[in-house]
Amino acid sequence: MNSILQLVNMKELGAKGDGVTDDSSIFQGALDMAKQMDGVKIFIPAGDYRLTKELIIHQNTAILADPKARMIRDHSNYILINGYKNSLTEQPPSMYTRYNGAGYITIEGGVWDGNGTNQSRKASIFHIGHSHDIRIKGATFKDVSNSHHIEFNACQNVWVQDCSFLGYVGTDNFNEAIQLDLSKRRVTILGVDDDTPCRNVWIENCHFGDSGTPGANHIARAVGSHTATIGAYHENIHILNNVVENSISFALRAYAWKNVTISHNQMINCGAGINWRTNMVKDPLDHNTENTSGVQTGKSQVVENGTISDNNFSGGMDQGRAIEIYGESSGRAKGISVTGNNVTLSPSTSINDAILLHNAQDCTVTGNRVYGAGKTGISCRNTISVTLSGNVIDTVGDQGISVSGSSAHTNLSGNMIKRTGKNGIYVTEADTCTISGNTTVGVNGERNDSLYAHLRLTSNVERIAISGNTCRNYGSSYVAANALTITSGTNIVRSGNNFAGFNVNGVSGLSTGADLM
Repeated sequence: MNSILQLVNMKELGAKGDGVTDDSSIFQGALDMAKQMDGVKIFIPAGDYRLTKELIIHQNTAILADPKARMIRDHSNYILINGYKNSLTEQPPSMYTRYNGAGYITIEGGVWDGNGTNQSRKASIFHIGHSHDIRIKGATFKDVSNSHHIEFNACQNVWVQDCSFLGYVGTDNFNEAIQLDLSKRRVTILGVDDDTPCRNVWIENCHFGDSGTPGANHIARAVGSHTATIGAYHENIHILNNVVENSISFALRAYAWKNVTISHNQMINCGAGINWRTNMVKDPLDHNTENTSGVQTGKSQVVENGTISDNNFSGGMDQGRAIEIYGESSGRAKGISVTGNNVTLSPSTSINDAILLHNAQDCTVTGNRVYGAGKTGISCRNTISVTLSGNVIDTVGDQGISVSGSSAHTNLSGNMIKRTGKNGIYVTEADTCTISGNTTVGVNGERNDSLYAHLRLTSNVERIAISGNTCRNYGSSYVAANALTITSGTNIVRSGNNFAGFNVNGVSGLSTGADLM
């Protein structure tokens, strides 16, 4: 970016900022100076600037807005876009490809008002496409109409810092306040639809929540994606130190992302927390499983490498799980670490598992605290080579930990499980599982003593090692007769467990070691 830019003042150029006068032409004139002078720096003083036309921002443009400068959308399109749409007829569209569109854009400060309660046509506030080197800092975006506060479409080297994203006017619950999209076939509105993804993105210290505008709803989602292509990934994404309140759906959705860090965020009273997802396989017409040549594959793809760490989740989570790692059988989620997260849910409203791994592989879930899940604390379904260790799980409606669905190579070690509605640890249809050093304190809150146990194995499990586990009841509400129940299985060994005061119901093929009974 040109470091020496011509500085212009919007009011000195003639903008009124009185909330009544149409200031669109003055704004566009200032933005067009970037083409004439190889860049421009625009200062927007305090005021309410009514905009009746979509603004085009060019290469090498910096906008510095007073915190009390309010740009009001009073038309049916975007407030700001970095080129000319493919649908334009009055002038040639910007045929950007890859990351060669207008870039080196900085926007700092101001309130960018989508005015969705008065301008109801679907439109993002900002649309940045096929771009690079974008910095947005200290700005407020509010009341978008049924779309995104900002869409970054096929962009690289993006920083969004210290911003607020407030209010949503619409009915769709999948629109992200910040969407990372790719230039998807048939739907790209700016540049070539070459399936270019986003990469090198930092979203830090931002707040996502309500605007307080009468008629505006909670945001649908904070950050994420909802389109994908086989062979394309959004990658090197960092979501750090943000606060998300009252999202209708997932706070964060990493859809077909890889090399991702999601750390030190707070999710408060959100419908759901974090969803890390491989390409969804729905039906032969699903465009998310087309490849970059437009050919339908009918399959998902592996997404891998990332960390979900030290995030706090609180409230109801009545629409989904706090953390969900969700792959497909044709494309697993691999190499993801879930560590040090604090999930504190409301037992009266939470209706789901707290943490789920589905078709995941080579993942670790360590050192997390889960309280108040409506169903299972940590659930593994159809997983391979997963380790769950050092987690604390308290007051859950179903199992403390469950492993199911033909899972293999699972290590459950050193977990503390307390006050479960059903079993402490439940393993079914699993092959090769080590259950060691876990402590279960209080299970069977539903009081079905003949069924639930501290450790329960069912449905032909095999190659299971059970050692060094300790069980005890909790008061009179969480009481079970059995430390271990096995309904069917082979090659099961146990030793060194402290099952004092409990029964063990086994099957033939159970090798009994020296347990304390």
